[in-house]
Amino acid sequence: MDSLRLPMNPTLRHAARLPSRTEQWATMADYVMLVGFGVFAATFTILADFSLKLPGHAILRVALPFACGLALVPRHGAGSIMGLGALLGAGAWIGIGHRELGPGATTSLLLTGPILDLMLRRTKPNQSLYWRMAMAGLLANAGAFFVRGAVKWVESPGAGKPIFAIWSGKALVTYSLCGLIAGLISAFLVFRWRSDSSS
Repeated sequence: MDSLRLPMNPTLRHAARLPSRTEQWATMADYVMLVGFGVFAATFTILADFSLKLPGHAILRVALPFACGLALVPRHGAGSIMGLGALLGAGAWIGIGHRELGPGATTSLLLTGPILDLMLRRTKPNQSLYWRMAMAGLLANAGAFFVRGAVKWVESPGAGKPIFAIWSGKALVTYSLCGLIAGLISAFLVFRWRSDSSS
């Protein structure tokens, strides 16, 4: 099962600003590094408080660690391994009694990696990488929006439904913008606009 060995993604490897690992198949060090980035993303999401009071901004704390992991270990399936690490990290923090993640933040944390894998599966050199990462951020935050909205709807009493309507109108915009911005900024910071192979 070659897919379980995480084959190289040459587009990511050539575009990365960071020194990447170049073995043909993933090694144990690659898996450890990817899980570590996932755990770091969970830790950063839980402990870092930007105090933005902006619905959907949690993905700003998720996207960059995942992008760094993809740059250092540029492999197909790397995002899903980081997602597993994020799950383990979040579970460990909750297990030691730290405050729980909100449903929206949890969703974006768990979805970002697999969606990055999906979006970057057939990516080409140059700017395609940027918009694909932006779309991955948007899709991950779309999932977070629907999960957070469903929880908020259930928790709102009948008299609170108009408040939910106001929240959802604002949150639809902020979740979308935060997802796009998170994907674009993380892509810009760790990947070149034009890869070495295309320049």
